[in-house]
Amino acid sequence: MTTEDGQYSNNANGILTIYPEESGNLVSINGTVNLESCFDHLYIYDGAGTSGKLLGSYSGSSSIPIFISTTGPLTIKFTTDHSIVYSGFQLYVSCIINKQPNYNLIKNNNCQIISCDNDWKIIQNK
Repeated sequence: MTTEDGQYSNNANGILTIYPEESGNLVSINGTVNLESCFDHLYIYDGAGTSGKLLGSYSGSSSIPIFISTTGPLTIKFTTDHSIVYSGFQLYVSCIINKQPNYNLIKNNNCQIISCDNDWKIIQNK
């Protein structure tokens, strides 16, 4: 979708859904954009497809903060008009292991001890 001089094309219209490698994990994304202001856009959605929650909409030059999916995938939509192009966008994508601990609750008179898998231990005074 880029030209020989490293710029994106006119009349671009693309959608990319990024899935984590393993089911249950999450996707993290951040980066920068350099787009024609008001006419070229990058959208980031939570979930698969553009029907999910819109996390961010970008045009012009700016940084994209870290977004983390809530269900697994994130979707990127990129649209441009018929004229004037810039350098585009650069995104950094990573996978987040979303392993929730299993725990057992043990009560005694003074303390509540929660013993978790993954070598986690939480002790709360009561």
